[in-house]
Amino acid sequence: MLSETYRPQTFDDIIGHLEAKSILQKYLETNPQGKSVLISGSPGIGKTTMALAAARTFGYEPLEINASRSLRSHEDVTSLRDSCMAPVTFTSILKYAKPRKTCVILDEIDGSDPHAQRKVLEWIKDLKRVVPIICTSNEVPVIFKRAPEHITLHRCMPLNARDIYENLQAHAPMEFTEFQKIVKECQHDVRRLMNRFQYGKSDTLQQIPLTGDTIADLFRHQETFYGVQPTYWDL
Repeated sequence: MLSETYRPQTFDDIIGHLEAKSILQKYLETNPQGKSVLISGSPGIGKTTMALAAARTFGYEPLEINASRSLRSHEDVTSLRDSCMAPVTFTSILKYAKPRKTCVILDEIDGSDPHAQRKVLEWIKDLKRVVPIICTSNEVPVIFKRAPEHITLHRCMPLNARDIYENLQAHAPMEFTEFQKIVKECQHDVRRLMNRFQYGKSDTLQQIPLTGDTIADLFRHQETFYGVQPTYWDL
């Protein structure tokens, strides 16, 4: 897939998002105790790619965890925490002549279980933690909003059509006005755009009308994205 073949690997490859990149750079260069960064924004605008590129650019080996699928309980977070007690993993020692420290990237943290989110926040606050933690999400979990002294929140806005056009023109030989229309149809999701140019079509994003009930909305989110009936994880 073009979206994976041309996925940026370093900060220099990433278009825009200057403030988010600055926040990530400062965080990874200092790795302050009891702190974390959460990058939020709509799907497909490069949040996870940016977190991975930041880790690689500043000398870390990224450990990417899909939190929405892997962190469903206190025990899941505890297991992950125990595996990240040391700054360098055995895999990194084998892989590099000069081993790289680990950077944990918790992707889709808003889709994880609320109990797990509470345990993740405890892990973030732990002054003995040695690995930096970067979270990504579409929406910011309420429990993280309430901890600004421990989590730096930044919401990324979608790139404008002109910036995307100038970088994808080789794969989209068309007039800018036509390109703008496709960008709007794909809701500025670069992955969907690349799929459109490669295969001639892209999936339609499902919309989730919110009820205002936190638990009910969490279950509807599960049904929409995973195609299964919601599971009552100790709630």
